[in-house]
Amino acid sequence: MRAQIHLAAGRRALWQASLPRRFATGLTDLLILAPVIAFAATVYVRWFMSGLDVPAGLAWYDFLAVTLASFFGRVMGFWITVTATFTSCRYLIAAFAGRTPGMFLWKLDYTTADHTSPGPLRLCLREWVAMVSLATFGIGWIWAIFDETHRPLSDVVSGVYLIPHEDERPVSGSNPQEYP
Repeated sequence: MRAQIHLAAGRRALWQASLPRRFATGLTDLLILAPVIAFAATVYVRWFMSGLDVPAGLAWYDFLAVTLASFFGRVMGFWITVTATFTSCRYLIAAFAGRTPGMFLWKLDYTTADHTSPGPLRLCLREWVAMVSLATFGIGWIWAIFDETHRPLSDVVSGVYLIPHEDERPVSGSNPQEYP
């Protein structure tokens, strides 16, 4: 739909990558960055998940409440550490190399609506929104399922499009709305 609007406005069309291909790119990045994420997770567990100090004299229900609150806070801290590490590494690689390892393997590129390369600030905004999305258990990917262009929330907010690499773009005359 948006590609047709761009064509009507006299701009070149955007052949966007499909949602499964975007998801596969993210999973590929996750697998490639797994050693770094495992290191950050290990550091978090060693430093912040030490034994729980509970004051003496608490009733059993107070002890249970303190233990559950502490456990929930530590698990959420662990999850945020993992997502922040993942998105930070992805941002650094994309800012310096132009695309992530998953995008390289799946032959995707970043672009904006006016067909320019997004700058580091736009990529930083994209990864920050992606981190918040992942920390809230994938709300941005749920957004992508219901969005008409199937773009994750991080791409919509930052104005970034994922498109097939130039040597893989379809010839003109094909449907420019979405490309698998």
